[in-house]
Amino acid sequence: FFIEELIGLKVYQGDVLKGVVKDIVTYPQGDYLVVETETGDKLVPFHDEFIESQDEEKISVVEMEGLL
Repeated sequence: FFIEELIGLKVYQGDVLKGVVKDIVTYPQGDYLVVETETGDKLVPFHDEFIESQDEEKISVVEMEGLL
């Protein structure tokens, strides 16, 4: 996926819509999704251990307390 294709995707945790990808930032540790939620922007590591699945419409992240 290209960054442009990820921006605007809905982010789900389980069956719950948590927010929308607003941007991608790169740090030495890797890429992070900036997810716009009701409570503000959250960073989600864009790594296999945190992303369950992704397609053209949504990204599903693992259910982990404090992640979103």
